[in-house]
Parts: sequence; structure tokens; C-alpha cells
Amino acid sequence: MSNRFSSARHSFGFCDRCGFRFPLYDLHPQVIKQKITALRVCQVCMDIDHEQLMLGTFPVDDPQAIRDARPDPSLEASRALVDQEPLSVLFVPPV
Repeated sequence: MSNRFSSARHSFGFCDRCGFRFPLYDLHPQVIKQKITALRVCQVCMDIDHEQLMLGTFPVDDPQAIRDARPDPSLEASRALVDQEPLSVLFVPPV
């Protein structure tokens, strides 16, 4: 008994999603969450493996604080008022 398979050059198969007939070499395995499933689908029915379906599979390190941070020394100067006139004098309400 031989373990060889015949060539699929002239063979055809049916898409597991839409059911249309295609050459067997045009049917591709469907991948879901980076795992190959038993579904063989055509190019039209093929779903790409979206990045949001893989949440939690890769470690994410998102630190929030900076060690030994130094504040800007010009912060006080930037918060000082340049014009001493209050806004109520500058704003004239419509009549």
C-alpha cells in the first residue's frame, strides 16, 4: 500500500462557506486566532485574522509614570498673566 496522494491539478472541491465549486488548489484553509481550522474556503470567503481577535496573546507593557521626573522650571512664568485687564472690560455684550 502506498502513502502517496494523486495530484490535485485537475481535481475540484467545494467551498465550505459558499458551496461553489473551485479547483482544489484555489481552496485555502481558514485561520482563526492564528490556528488553522478544517474549513477550506475560496478567496472571496476567506476572512483575514484580525488583530483585535488576538487580544491577550501578546504581552503589553504600558508604564504610566516616569521615575525621577523633573518639572519644567519655566512653569510659573508660563502661568503668569501678561495682560492685567480683566476679561469683563474687554468683552462688550451685544445690545
